[in-house]
Amino acid sequence: MANRLVAGGFQDVDRTGTPEAFTEYLEHIGTDDRVRRHNRKRAEAAGIAPGQRVLDVGCGVGFDASLLAELVGPAGQVIGVDHSTAMAERATARFATSGLPVVFRTADAHALPFDGGVFDAAWTERVLVHVADPAQVVREMVRVVRPGGTVVIAEADYHAYVIDSLDPAVAGRVLARHARGLRHPDIGRRVRRLCLEAGAAEVRMRPEVRLVHELEYADKILLLHDLLGAAVAEGELGADAAAAWWSGLEELQRRGTFLVGLPFFVAFARVGG
Repeated sequence: MANRLVAGGFQDVDRTGTPEAFTEYLEHIGTDDRVRRHNRKRAEAAGIAPGQRVLDVGCGVGFDASLLAELVGPAGQVIGVDHSTAMAERATARFATSGLPVVFRTADAHALPFDGGVFDAAWTERVLVHVADPAQVVREMVRVVRPGGTVVIAEADYHAYVIDSLDPAVAGRVLARHARGLRHPDIGRRVRRLCLEAGAAEVRMRPEVRLVHELEYADKILLLHDLLGAAVAEGELGADAAAAWWSGLEELQRRGTFLVGLPFFVAFARVGG
């Protein structure tokens, strides 16, 4: 099942037949304190403030939307939308009794069901990598935000992921396999251009690099073991070479020198008008 996650299942979760695998994956990431801290700093940098109305596009199981709701407070409102009914329902169930000003619904990010200029900000993270037409989604986000408001987009560049390993050649194969399973693995480097082409008046960029020093955690977020297994099953890598590579990662973990680097490009786009 994990292989489906890296093979593009997020493009249409409800049609995978096992949406719970995807909701569980996002719940694992969403409850991690490191991710929460990153996202809170990003939201604060975007100027998310009490009383605002904010849209979370591709809300998943709702963790980012709940964080945004904490920042806008009871006088504000956050709406989370997701293409997946399973995701929206799971988010609703998780936060129904939270007391936060947040609601969730199913919607297509390519054609958001809102009038123009009705939000103070729109937010998305690691969503454009999965959608059919990233440019159209960005246009829609710009459309629904009022003049002077902010569109926040955070996307990774999956061709720039790094693993410090004792066999860089195998690491390169594993990371290349990860990128091949995604619709737009280079989306991070494109977000500034997409915002400007969508009509944003100004785009401020901020680079983020998430460093992971624990093999177990890196395996959970990147599904390294599953990627390695798929490479062996399809004859791309020999079983002995795969086992040796994994043993090398475990050795680096024992030494306290394990490192994975995940680069993100974050765009803060001001809507003109």
